[in-house]
Amino acid sequence: MKIAIIGAGRMGTAFGFQLARAGHEVPLVARGERLARLRADGAIETVAGERATVSAAEALDPSVPWDGVLVTVLAHQVGALLPTLKASAARSIVFLFNTLAPLQSYRDAVGAERASFGFPVGTAVLVDGKVKANFTAPGMATYLGDAAWVKTLHEAKMRTVHMP
Repeated sequence: MKIAIIGAGRMGTAFGFQLARAGHEVPLVARGERLARLRADGAIETVAGERATVSAAEALDPSVPWDGVLVTVLAHQVGALLPTLKASAARSIVFLFNTLAPLQSYRDAVGAERASFGFPVGTAVLVDGKVKANFTAPGMATYLGDAAWVKTLHEAKMRTVHMP
């Protein structure tokens, strides 16, 4: 699958690593030093030395028919992305961030048939640009409303729970 990730911080990098390691084509949308590092390395590396090949871009290419776009930026940054997400040819857009705000505006912006939501519960840190993540300890999982995404993340060795 071609899965773009918008947000190459701790969570986006952790998701990107697992998905790329599972064989998916994963470009990460990043900025600044993180973008430069991903481009130079051509991969995400863990603190344990494991690597997963990814690409990096400054922005999401809306003309690409992505199988999915995972949005892992902070909630207050999503509004600025909505026009690009709406214009995107992506089959599915998964909002993966923590917020207490109503989700209807995101669904309305990209279309109910493409929008799904998730709540990641795990830990991830970047140490000198390398990721250390844990989504498998007791109580940790990514809670998702879309069963197909539950399957995709589960196959990428991430604990997932379907919550319609």
